[in-house]
Amino acid sequence: MNKFNNSFTLTKRSFKILAIFTLLACGPGMADYDEFMSFFMPESANASVQNQKYNYTSVFFYNDNEGELSNDTVDLCKLENIKAWMTYCQGKLSEKEIEKGIYIGLKGSKLLGFLKANKNQAAIEYLQFSQEIDKIYTKNEDSYFNETSVDTTALENLTQKGLILAQKNTKDIFLRERIGFQSVKLFSINKQYENAISSYRQFIAPISPKSFISDWALMRKAEAETALNQTQEAYYDFAQVFDRSLSHRSQADLVARARIDSFQVTNEVLKFCKDDHEKAAVYAFAGIKPATDALTMLEEMVKIDPKNSMIELIMAREINKNEKYYYDQNYGYNYYSDEDSTSTIEARKKATDYWSKLKNFSVICAENQNLPKTGFWEVASAYMEYIQGDFTKSEEFLSQAKAVNTTNNGLKNQILLQELLLITKNVTQITPEVEMNFLPILEKFSKPKDFRMSNAILEACKTLSSKYQGGQGNQSLADKKGWLSGCSSNQKSEKILVNVPHAIAKAYLVTMLTTTQVNIGEEYGGFESQKDMFNIEDTTSLATIEKVISYFSETNKSDFDKRLQKLVGFDNDHLFVLMGRRAMDENNYKKAEEAFGKVSASFWEMDDWKLYFNENPFFISPKYNKEEPNKNYNAHTFAKRMTELEANLKANPNDGESAYLLGCGAYNTTWHGNSWVLRRHYWSSTEVNEYSKTNFNKDYYNVSKAQGFFMQAMKSTNSEVAAKACFGVAQCELANYNVFVYTQEAKPDESPEDFELRMAKLRESKYSSFFALLKTKYQNTQYQKQVLAECGDYKLFTGK
Repeated sequence: MNKFNNSFTLTKRSFKILAIFTLLACGPGMADYDEFMSFFMPESANASVQNQKYNYTSVFFYNDNEGELSNDTVDLCKLENIKAWMTYCQGKLSEKEIEKGIYIGLKGSKLLGFLKANKNQAAIEYLQFSQEIDKIYTKNEDSYFNETSVDTTALENLTQKGLILAQKNTKDIFLRERIGFQSVKLFSINKQYENAISSYRQFIAPISPKSFISDWALMRKAEAETALNQTQEAYYDFAQVFDRSLSHRSQADLVARARIDSFQVTNEVLKFCKDDHEKAAVYAFAGIKPATDALTMLEEMVKIDPKNSMIELIMAREINKNEKYYYDQNYGYNYYSDEDSTSTIEARKKATDYWSKLKNFSVICAENQNLPKTGFWEVASAYMEYIQGDFTKSEEFLSQAKAVNTTNNGLKNQILLQELLLITKNVTQITPEVEMNFLPILEKFSKPKDFRMSNAILEACKTLSSKYQGGQGNQSLADKKGWLSGCSSNQKSEKILVNVPHAIAKAYLVTMLTTTQVNIGEEYGGFESQKDMFNIEDTTSLATIEKVISYFSETNKSDFDKRLQKLVGFDNDHLFVLMGRRAMDENNYKKAEEAFGKVSASFWEMDDWKLYFNENPFFISPKYNKEEPNKNYNAHTFAKRMTELEANLKANPNDGESAYLLGCGAYNTTWHGNSWVLRRHYWSSTEVNEYSKTNFNKDYYNVSKAQGFFMQAMKSTNSEVAAKACFGVAQCELANYNVFVYTQEAKPDESPEDFELRMAKLRESKYSSFFALLKTKYQNTQYQKQVLAECGDYKLFTGK
């Protein structure tokens, strides 16, 4: 059985309603809100997991909070603090013993016993003081560093006690730094912001060397400065906390985003910096913010601090950001008001020129011996040369990147993706050697883990499909005209040599690798970039599918053939059901019988077929919603019966009964009938509309084949058969009228009532001629009387 189970959407008659169903299309479906057009993996940068949170994204954070530690500023960031106290206690106490003494209660703890044994009364007094502070306020869970005081008198007393402790002449820097931090914190909680800043300068600034506790105090100082509108110094302080403090970097970034309007790096900010590394920290802090273009900042960082760990990440952000605007594919939903560029419109205009600037900078960095040799700059240069169409230089840089020994899997994957894009773009002829070059990479990225991998697979496979068909494949997915503009390439330009067998079949299969159903991954659903396999199958010719089946039927398969076919995963049932559908869609009943006959008998017993092929395909009732169950046919026996009827009619053109049954079968396999599933994977009441670019002037929507059979049946000498056929043509008229109405728009200033009236007059004048014929020529038939009794539409037409 085929792994896809030939899934269907709902049929209109199965649930007795004309429900509105969502029609899957060739373009994006359910949205991955952070997905956009990109081929460059930000993980190529040599950045830590925590830093990768600041990769470019159209929303707030990349993989929001993934890899972050759980920080609690009220309990002093346990992880950092406990480890520091373990060192302070000479490693004599375990992590749990330290945690219990600091955060649960000092009394009776082993920590208290250790401090008493070492006669460290100052540490005991500090811990008692710290635990008193934790009791006097609760933290506001909605905002970092906004506490709600619960005991203002105790707060004031503790503030004074903190000043006394801080002013004690102690040589213990470990305790002195912590007491100073508590002093800054207490003033901040009490909204005495000037005193908080003064306490930092008095008690923390002179300490050397400083530990992470000083950065905690600096965070409080920066928060106080924003409250006093001292934004330039706050900007500098937040940047240093972000640079140095793993536990507080996320808070520093969030508070700064919320409270500082502009992140332009000015001399007013830089004047607070003590060295080049601090300046680079300011540039990096600005470079990861929304509404920031960071190339000039990167240039400064490379000059003054080339070993800075944020340089590659910020460069990857610039590439990803420019991709989004360059490709002009803003499919993602932006839940925040700020785009990650100075202006969306301006960015799109400058994106093409910006590639040149980024590329030139990247090429210079690739040659800069002061920068770490990670391979990132070579890969970035290769990608931007590719974007600008210089494939030779792109290959040169890619070769240099391969020569760098790296453990960065993100960079390794980017090299492979870039190699795949270059292979498919550069190839001038398809040969077995070329096939074996790109196949291993396609196999590696089968079931892609993210949308960039999916983008690259889609780009490469669309290009390959075109080239297998002899085209150049120039209109790639990255084409500014729209990379989801069609389900297959219609490239008609220069031809390339195709020196492999079964080229059309292979073109079809690599197209299948771009679809969600074939190439969906466990970690990534492919909602935006991948296509809908069913839409492609439902619009492919019978001739193409026959070539695919011939390819699968080869007995002497090459290694490439076996691996490609395995990669797609189609079995015989899937292929022959598809062939049968395509034959039925082209009214080739003999081919449909042949194909459906090769499908396993058990396949037709699947619930899908029982549910969606459950009405008599040779029955058209004049009574609305009257159904006759399908007791006799599966897809194979139906196609066989259509073949027999067609042979009968060919042998005897006057066989009205056969012509009538052919008309019923042809009608019911259209969008209007009860057996559409024999031609399509899904059905929707809304797929015929004025907005779709679908060609509705073809047999499936306009029922021309069925109407031809009914017209021939009307020539029967049996008036009852002729009357039934006349009603069948009238149903075809109604079907064609409905398609016309569904695809029309009201005229300007035309009310809905006026539109309906105009359409009703049109039906009366152009789409009711066979109702009129039934009323006049066949009025004495029993069937006409039945229609008059059961068909409200006809009864209304006759005025009865």
